Amino acid sequence: MKMFWCACARASAVVIVLLLSACGGSGSGDSSATPSPLAGVYGNSLDPVVVDASGRMIGEISLDTPPALGAVYIVFSGTAKADGNTWSSSDAVLGQHIVPFTGPPGNPTLTPTGLEGTFIPGESLTINILSPNLSPRVYTQAYPAYIDPVYKGASLNLIAGSYARESYGTAFTITPAGTITGTSQTGCAIAGSVTASDPAVNVYTISATLTGESCRGTSGKRYEFLAFLVSQPSHQIIGIANLDGTQGVLFGDRQ
Repeated sequence: MKMFWCACARASAVVIVLLLSACGGSGSGDSSATPSPLAGVYGNSLDPVVVDASGRMIGEISLDTPPALGAVYIVFSGTAKADGNTWSSSDAVLGQHIVPFTGPPGNPTLTPTGLEGTFIPGESLTINILSPNLSPRVYTQAYPAYIDPVYKGASLNLIAGSYARESYGTAFTITPAGTITGTSQTGCAIAGSVTASDPAVNVYTISATLTGESCRGTSGKRYEFLAFLVSQPSHQIIGIANLDGTQGVLFGDRQ
């Protein structure tokens, strides 16, 4: 289930996917540290999983559940620690959103409790959602690596520009110096900074504060976004956020 804040039409040529951690966090990662072997983008621009150079991960899984349960989405964020070709997160924040189908009330709660998986650098990522209410108690989903044909790495000059999506009323600008300012779909003012996670990986970190009376409880809060550029089918920015178990999305077409 997605909550749209945004500015662009998803089928559009740069897609920056901005992923926001609802629990906030520090600024950009330590560029002197060895980049995580998981760093990159997995899946696609509509439902991506993004991992930055420090191992921070954000994404969403739609569970294949029986009709009696309804449509269940698990939004997750955390730091993935690699060990060989396996990984796990000890600080994962998982939330669920259930969209009931027509039928009797009383859908069970899944209570996601953990996050782990396997990976092949530059090729694929497998995510295991752990829950005592699942049968079996692990739900697994695999993602191929997303490799954009144009954007192979990250730099502020590459991401700098003006973005807007008229249908959502969102507009914002990223400067070559690494600042972002603008407005969200709901009229919140956006202000913050942008850094390249790793020059060799198509992932960015955006730390931004949302302010304004229309911010739906987020005014004054600072959030950590992850971002990536997509060149096809058109240039856009797409933002994804873990908002207390609901996926928030921020769009913008390059102007």
